[in-house]
Amino acid sequence: MPTTIADRVAALRQIVEQGGGDGFIVPHEDEYQNENLPLWAERLAWLTGFTGSAGVAVVLMDKAVVMSDARYTLQLPQQCDAAIFTTENSSKVGVATWLKQNAPTGAKIFYDAFLHSKAQIDALTRALDGTGIVLAALTPNPIDTVWDKEGRPALPAAPVTLFPEILSGTSSRDKRAALATQLRADGHHATLLTAQDSVAWLLNIRGADVPQTPVALSYLLLRADGHAVWFIPPAKIPEDVRDALGDDVTIVPPDALAQHIADLRGQAVRIDSAQCSAAIFDMLIAQDISVVAGPDLCLLPRAIKTSAEQAAMRQAHIRDGVAMVKFLHWLDGQVAAKAKMDEVSIGAKLTTFRAQAAEFRDISFDPIVGFNGNGAIIHYRAENDPTNAAQVTGNGVLLIDSGAQYSDGTTDITRTLAINTVPDDIRASSTAVLRGHIALASAVFPQGTTGIQLDTLARAPLWRVGLDYPHGTGHGVGCYLSVHEAAGQGIHARGAAPILPGMILSNEPGYYREGAFGIRIENLILCQDVGRNYDDGRARCSFETITLCPYDRNMIVAADLTPAEIAWINAYHAQVRTKLTPFLDADQAAWLHAQTEAL
Repeated sequence: MPTTIADRVAALRQIVEQGGGDGFIVPHEDEYQNENLPLWAERLAWLTGFTGSAGVAVVLMDKAVVMSDARYTLQLPQQCDAAIFTTENSSKVGVATWLKQNAPTGAKIFYDAFLHSKAQIDALTRALDGTGIVLAALTPNPIDTVWDKEGRPALPAAPVTLFPEILSGTSSRDKRAALATQLRADGHHATLLTAQDSVAWLLNIRGADVPQTPVALSYLLLRADGHAVWFIPPAKIPEDVRDALGDDVTIVPPDALAQHIADLRGQAVRIDSAQCSAAIFDMLIAQDISVVAGPDLCLLPRAIKTSAEQAAMRQAHIRDGVAMVKFLHWLDGQVAAKAKMDEVSIGAKLTTFRAQAAEFRDISFDPIVGFNGNGAIIHYRAENDPTNAAQVTGNGVLLIDSGAQYSDGTTDITRTLAINTVPDDIRASSTAVLRGHIALASAVFPQGTTGIQLDTLARAPLWRVGLDYPHGTGHGVGCYLSVHEAAGQGIHARGAAPILPGMILSNEPGYYREGAFGIRIENLILCQDVGRNYDDGRARCSFETITLCPYDRNMIVAADLTPAEIAWINAYHAQVRTKLTPFLDADQAAWLHAQTEAL
């Protein structure tokens, strides 16, 4: 029975070879294209040891590669056995390029069509056109065949819960009616939703099938008459959920999907090809269905938070700010006492402070706690190997990126902290990052401005001193949903979608020096219409910072800041002090007051 990475790769190769193939593609995503995965779907990690939130492996008969984006270029070689896998930065060498360079002439490369979106397979097919390399879907997935023999985790079976309308601001019935109206206006008979946060948002439900993301694994078919068919094990749906959804939602087992697709023969069905798996797309085509590719109809309304969702997120961030201040007060005491700490124990302690809230449901992602050189690994997770976690002692820089799922909101915050003494050049770099952070947070811009345009605001202060960072500046965040909300909005070099009032995004510029330290400062920001128009009629927008936590004064060179930047920090710190002090004890309040004194 396979027990090692080498054994698993060998078993995979044997099945592929027996099937007449020359290789197999292993994406990170599961059947629902999730970023966070239930344990039973962690195929890439099981096969390769790589635990990042994005990536892909290609296994040929004589070689194999694991690749991911720039966030994981340092993590990949640490986690993947060099005797088995080479590693690549996928932004430079993608799957198609690697196959062209390494696959034999006329190679047949297998893939699991449920694990790749239709758009991914189409793009890869185009990239391989003319090479002689052939892509072929393979069932069952050979990894599952091997893993099942070793003892694969069971499918999630957690019951579904309601997300109250007092928090969502709109009933599920009204949401479904609005989408059905749009379907009729577009001349479409139905839409098939495969994104898990879209299903949760539309039905006003939450689940516990995926760690750190409160969704229930399922698909949903919404017809133009407003009726929905929800493909989920019926045993997971309690009576209160059934009653809330009413007769307009039919609940059927997942294996009924094929039959319901067959019932749509000859009709026009809208799908999001970036989210829908190639396997489901093929099912639709096989039934002579007119497939209309277009963005998931839930994306934009889900990204634009209702006033109720905005209020809920503010409350969640007050609660999270209290936990952060209690934690930072504790951490200062530990440093002063020269207590023994490591990256794992620090992350665990932060979670205990968050868990004190009755509304706490989970963390929103594994804490990133990196001391000195580990902080330069953008998505570093010491939790994967506690024996190697760095001791936090002596002088250095500690980066802590973390978040929580509360019953009313999702949080994501990063603070970079001085541990004892930090050199002036590092403090200067941290101040440049803070300046970029402030530039974005204080931006005023016309509605319709894109994430690409806003991204430059955060980078400009770093560019001026020769610094930059290899990741986006901001991503969307859901309301007690995905901490990385895939709704099109984003502040980065590819962020072509407009940033609109009601959207909540992260503001997280950084700077990283490999082997030495990492700096990142992150708050969540809410886009608001400030109520004044430009001459051309466009609304004027700005950001409200909803994260509440002081910046480390020891990482700030005040002389490098402009008067306007100092005023912004002082105003923000005053707000943090006012909103959080009522929930702290005397010692914690005194610590917070000292940390938020005017610069």
